[in-house]
Amino acid sequence: MPNDMLTPEQLTDMRYSNAIENWPYYDTLLISQLVGQPNFERYARAGFLTSYNALGVQGNVPFFKLRNRGSVGLPYCNMDVVDRFNLPFHAYGIAVAFIAPTLGTSGDPNVQAQSAYFSAELPKHCGFTFQVGQDEKLASHAGFLNAGSGLFGSYHELSSTQASGSYKTQNYASGRPNKFNIYPFAQVDDETGNKIPTPVQIPRNETVYCNLIISQEGRDLLQSLNGPLINNGETGVCYQRALIRVTLYGVREVQLRNLQHY
Repeated sequence: MPNDMLTPEQLTDMRYSNAIENWPYYDTLLISQLVGQPNFERYARAGFLTSYNALGVQGNVPFFKLRNRGSVGLPYCNMDVVDRFNLPFHAYGIAVAFIAPTLGTSGDPNVQAQSAYFSAELPKHCGFTFQVGQDEKLASHAGFLNAGSGLFGSYHELSSTQASGSYKTQNYASGRPNKFNIYPFAQVDDETGNKIPTPVQIPRNETVYCNLIISQEGRDLLQSLNGPLINNGETGVCYQRALIRVTLYGVREVQLRNLQHY
């Protein structure tokens, strides 16, 4: 047999080889008064909300359960199917970002106060669960994490004028929150005492479910807000929007041509 040919055993092994890709999965809840705008009705059917009040009434917000790229578009979700990953995935960390409007609203001094509450105060009133199939992998209770650290965080970074967010932290081209706002899945190595990465394994076509749980105090505060408000500046009407985005960081296994997944 020539040296450049593979043995039958090697060919068998290759049938179960997958390429590894860095690939974050994300799902975004949109809160905006985009009533009557193109495609908004299908957005609403996919779980998007029209006001802070509606978020307070709902209380619990599911992620990776209602939306996919087909129902809401790639800017808001990059899952091919609802509630399950179509490729094997190794999850190394998870982040929840609260992204508030940063444009001032003409004639209404409350918009910045509402934005500050949404991005900095609301995370303190939220709990979070993450499960793969029937196995709960993470449960964080409201009040146990400060805003801007650990699992919860914001892209917000107020400027020296305290008037608006810095665009570099709102830049969706990079789209990644501060590393301190990513909760890593890790364990302690008994021999060295160092934490070593231990990703959560998500098999192909397994169901994945995340749930944001807002405390009663947080729900009451949200129901007292009347935004996100509409900006009527010189450029015309601007429908402001607030976002809550859950991002699951890790690597996926992609099938090589003519080879099989395991």
